[in-house]
Amino acid sequence: MAMDDLRHSLDRADSRRGVRALTRAELAALPRLYRRAIAQLAEARAQGVPADTLAPLEAVAARAHGLIYSPASGRLMPPLVDLVRGLPAQVRRAWRPIALCAALLLGAGVWGWLEVRRDAGAAYVLLPEAMQANAEEAFRDPGAAAHGGSPLLGAFYFTNNSRVAFLGFALGCTFGVGTILLLLYNGVMIGATVAVVQEIGSPRALGAFVAAHGGLELFAIAVASAGGLCMGLAMLAPGARRRRDALRDAALRALPLALGASLLLLVAGLVEGWVSPSSLPLRGKVLLGIALDLGVAAYLLRSNKRLTAVGAPSLPDNG
Repeated sequence: MAMDDLRHSLDRADSRRGVRALTRAELAALPRLYRRAIAQLAEARAQGVPADTLAPLEAVAARAHGLIYSPASGRLMPPLVDLVRGLPAQVRRAWRPIALCAALLLGAGVWGWLEVRRDAGAAYVLLPEAMQANAEEAFRDPGAAAHGGSPLLGAFYFTNNSRVAFLGFALGCTFGVGTILLLLYNGVMIGATVAVVQEIGSPRALGAFVAAHGGLELFAIAVASAGGLCMGLAMLAPGARRRRDALRDAALRALPLALGASLLLLVAGLVEGWVSPSSLPLRGKVLLGIALDLGVAAYLLRSNKRLTAVGAPSLPDNG
């Protein structure tokens, strides 16, 4: 009976998780059950069913109306939980563009390092003057960069790195060309900076600063930029759709990558603001960096067989 099925779904939705406790099939069937229940209620009224018998039926109909036509929740927690639970599958599906972005960063970094090692004057071409001077000064000796952590530093690093990550994502609308150029540019600057520090400053000081957060930070930028490449690929090969429609659909599918990268960058920013500039021994920072990387790897490789009732659309499987 429609009224019984509807009551069962409403009882499940009245749990702590609300409508999110329902499966996709139950959500799809809810409007149909509501219409059939309303028809049964109208028929019962036409037949003169006593008011005390109609009361439970009317209560079920009222609950269903409130559930179906209630405004969307403005709470942040449910979408955030969906993002955290769904990100591992999204990353695994996009492993090829992520690997390509990481390779572009690494390759450009190696090239920048080799150029400055071959000719120290190349640093004046590859690096902004202020950045080169800062690298020389900040890492001139092993203890030069060590100072107390600060939440302001963490916020600064998170904001700066998120800007790079979201720019890499957004530039996917340039057929992916802007995303690739951004990765190459940042990779060259990283490699050239390492070479400058190795030539003039202290590589140990630089290693102590980046050991705890560097791997997580670069991986997050690669993840966000992979979303940009997915958008660029959709524009290059839109199929039967218009390019703007293909771009819109690809952006919606890839958005969880950019949002997930921001969560990883939040963790990296906290570490970079509090731990990286601290006087913690290099060994401790290396161990912390390894622990963070292994923790993220375990999180991304975990199996999430239980699907949420409502979730972000998935990227196409690249495997």
